[in-house]
Amino acid sequence: MEKIKSRWAKLAVIIAGSFLYTFGMNYFLIPYGLYSGGGVGIAQVLTYLLGKIIDFGGKNVYGIVYFLINIPLLVLAWKGIGKGFLVKTLIGSVAISIFASIIPIPATPIVDSVVASVLIAGIITGFGVGLLLVAGGSGVDVIGMWAARKFKNASVGKISLYVNVVVYASLLLMFDIEIVIYSLIYMVFFTLMMDRVHYQNITVRLMIFTKQEGIDQKILKQTGRGVT
Repeated sequence: MEKIKSRWAKLAVIIAGSFLYTFGMNYFLIPYGLYSGGGVGIAQVLTYLLGKIIDFGGKNVYGIVYFLINIPLLVLAWKGIGKGFLVKTLIGSVAISIFASIIPIPATPIVDSVVASVLIAGIITGFGVGLLLVAGGSGVDVIGMWAARKFKNASVGKISLYVNVVVYASLLLMFDIEIVIYSLIYMVFFTLMMDRVHYQNITVRLMIFTKQEGIDQKILKQTGRGVT
């Protein structure tokens, strides 16, 4: 019974975190034409490019694009990530995709100041993803998790950094520097808030001294986290 209660509690946290993340994106970041990093940022860029050749009728479809990006990566990585973490990550990804599609994006920003809007977006979305991590899942680092399993000497953190470099380099080519700067400022607030929520819920620090081969991959498989 306790396990069932725990599972439902974690599911509720994942759904709540996914809602907060997409709410912050749709209400405070996207109205200013700004972009997130990671898989969601890639989905935003692809949606913008697809909008040049496909008429979406004003519908918000970046959530659908994000879901389509994640599915093949999750399929490829499912053996190495671990069943429990994979299921939670899949739930988080689906929830983010659904909320991103149904939460309306205001036609005009609801906050007059772009800096204030970026700050609010970073706090809300960072808190949301922090909840996802606390619940033992994720929804925004699927690319990093897959690549960490696929390539030797890769880590979730490194791959996420590379992905963000690609995303913001693309923004620099497509838009003016102002959009890139404000998007980067958002990512700073997002990361700080996410880490604060996540780390406050870590009660054990473990230092491992071992010569056993593959211990890093075992930790990644069981926890879904990278290891330095």
